[in-house]
Amino acid sequence: MEAQHTDLIPQGWKADEFRVFKYYAMNYPKREIAAETGINIHTVDMHIRNIFILLDVHERGDMIQVAYLTGVCTKETFEGMKFYKKKK
Repeated sequence: MEAQHTDLIPQGWKADEFRVFKYYAMNYPKREIAAETGINIHTVDMHIRNIFILLDVHERGDMIQVAYLTGVCTKETFEGMKFYKKKK
């Protein structure tokens, strides 16, 4: 079992921020995140900007790495079981 680096996640996150973090790390588009969480797309954008600042990352890939290292997203998530796939 891999060690989880929970120290990478700042304390005091809002529930919506954490949910946006998880969906965004699973490659969901912003519109789908808004639909899944029931929040406005502009709020999703705001949460993503805040998450990047809080995690001190500059790219989605860096955020995904933090999600994996902290256990927010598991190996199974990244193997496509829950990963967002565009509808054709």
